[in-house]
Amino acid sequence: TQVGVSAGPECKAALQEITRLVDEQLRSDSHSVKALFGADSLKNDGDFLFLLADAAATTV
Repeated sequence: TQVGVSAGPECKAALQEITRLVDEQLRSDSHSVKALFGADSLKNDGDFLFLLADAAATTV
């Protein structure tokens, strides 16, 4: 919630869309989406999602 408030409505919407797209891609081909972020060595999808969330929070 705090990241969304701090980022503002446009960035929040973009982050939500990225999250939706990543979730969708994880269901169909998790290796390729992880490789796009240089995280293809992560076996657990939850660890990958935490990595993305932390990157967004740190950026904001």
